[in-house]
Amino acid sequence: MPNKSNKSLKTHTNPKQERAKATAENILNGARNILEKHGRKGLSARKLASQCDMTTGAIYGHFASMSAILYRLYEDRLNQEFEMYEGIFNENNESLSWAALVDKIVDHDANLEWGSKLDLALEEAVLNDENLEQITIQRNIKLKNLLISELQKRVPKVDIGRLEILADIAMTLNTRAYQLRKIEGCEDPDFALKVTLELVKSLIDFTK
Repeated sequence: MPNKSNKSLKTHTNPKQERAKATAENILNGARNILEKHGRKGLSARKLASQCDMTTGAIYGHFASMSAILYRLYEDRLNQEFEMYEGIFNENNESLSWAALVDKIVDHDANLEWGSKLDLALEEAVLNDENLEQITIQRNIKLKNLLISELQKRVPKVDIGRLEILADIAMTLNTRAYQLRKIEGCEDPDFALKVTLELVKSLIDFTK
């Protein structure tokens, strides 16, 4: 049964005409620019309309609310991240050690350049919007399943319950490291990342 709370987050239409698609993308780009310069508090229908040289009515003709625009931006960003992870895990990585696989993921993750002003603004929005939080939960479930599948390839005889715990720990460590480095602005972000990576690499030892 569909979640009624998400109804206002969907676009009013799924435009097929190129002009309508271009207009929707223009709105999203305008929202990105405002978020990068002024953060979540700076985004309003009036400012967005001015940025896009449109009326507020035209904005709402494509998106039901500001939350719907944030939903789309955050969803696009998380999809980009998940596609990166999915691409890595779909490759033949069996010849790589767990530590080498972690390093490979980190190298690819760096290319996404998480931690921009736009990302931080979206992170702030998530804290105040349960619908955006739901996207994160769904993404985490999919990512956790990928991690478990990869662990199973390396330690097929280990109980699935233990692998689920290890996957949860790996994701928690990654999230905490991101918060320290990008949101809380710790004095030594490289050290925070290094410690996190070493802990994630050592998780495989707990399957023995």
